[in-house]
Amino acid sequence: MSSPAGTRVLILEDDKELSQVVSAYLESEGLKVKTATAVEAAMKLVLEWKPSAVVIDINLQGESGLNLVRRLQDRTDIGLLILTGRGDPLDRVLGLELGADDYIVKPVLLRELLARINSVVRRVERSAAEANEAGGRYGFGAFELDCNARILSDDQGNEIPLTTAEYRLLQAFVTHAGRVLNRDQLLDLARGRKAAHIDRSIDMLVSKLRAKLETDRDHPTLIKTVHGSGYVFTSAVNRLA
Repeated sequence: MSSPAGTRVLILEDDKELSQVVSAYLESEGLKVKTATAVEAAMKLVLEWKPSAVVIDINLQGESGLNLVRRLQDRTDIGLLILTGRGDPLDRVLGLELGADDYIVKPVLLRELLARINSVVRRVERSAAEANEAGGRYGFGAFELDCNARILSDDQGNEIPLTTAEYRLLQAFVTHAGRVLNRDQLLDLARGRKAAHIDRSIDMLVSKLRAKLETDRDHPTLIKTVHGSGYVFTSAVNRLA
């Protein structure tokens, strides 16, 4: 199971024995690995070492690993995987809403973890290539999306803040306007992975986008639900530059 060339993985895990086992396995598969036991140490390594992906435990003895996800949510050049013993669906949705690319509940087979890391790293590389291809500015309704600067603004020039997850989803909609997309397709376009059977994070993100784009969230005109199928972005989209 080959990994993308030069893959660097940072593991944030305060269980040192588990961290060593995971590190040894990933290194045996050709990945470069560094470890940290606390959020601040992990953040320092991100800035200095520039990993391809970060595997993050939520339930640390000190600061929650979710805080690292929050701090890295705008870094589209890094894949974020949550590895935790907490399988609560609400934790899962929160982690994915914050911009994590995958959520893995312990225990996990090391081979599966490697496959998940490879998938996320490839998503990051593909997303960067697609962002370049789909760069420029798009106008729809009363809004403009600048994919180069990753800025959404209204017709008065006011910037509308988007999380990384919201931006990725909106970009997927804008570049596939008029096409009905199910959850699998949206997750693949926005995060490069398939949906789990309990994964409702797309529904939550659609709701959040509607709150920022729609005049009436209960009667949306831009992002419409196609019952039994998914969602469709119904607005006309113009490529501005």
